[in-house]
Amino acid sequence: PDVPEPGMPRDSQPVEQTAVADLAHFAVGWALLHEIRHLKHQQEGTAAPFDGERQKRHEDELSCDKYATQFFLSQVGAFAQAEGVEERLVCMKRGIGIYFALFSLTLISKENTWKESDTHPAESRIRAVRRIMGHDGRNGVLAEAIGYAAFAALRFLWPDAPCPFESGIASESN
Repeated sequence: PDVPEPGMPRDSQPVEQTAVADLAHFAVGWALLHEIRHLKHQQEGTAAPFDGERQKRHEDELSCDKYATQFFLSQVGAFAQAEGVEERLVCMKRGIGIYFALFSLTLISKENTWKESDTHPAESRIRAVRRIMGHDGRNGVLAEAIGYAAFAALRFLWPDAPCPFESGIASESN
């Protein structure tokens, strides 16, 4: 009941609720953009066949992730200027939203033991999105910290969970 309704005036909601709603919208939006790129691949004739080779299908998934991530981050400067806010804060918020999407995808794939399938890469896709987002501080240390903390908590609960951060995340047994 405390989740704000979409479309409610921003100034009528507490900032905490607005932020949570925005992050949820970014996560869902990222996933939708990913799926839109699949449709574009189909229309362009560049989609991997359903029964195609594993590598090509993984490349499709990575291409869709890249499209969604770049879409989210490509107009940050223009948006920040139009809204009169700092660009780094817009990047950070969008980066956190992308991490929310990646974390949600990870949780959804738990039943498949977080392994790569013939159609979808696993941990490597999260690492690829992290590379697209960059580690130059543009998305802010906070976005990286939140992403790291989310996956660290997951690894604490399930030691075989994906670890998309290159330095690794120690489990309780390590």
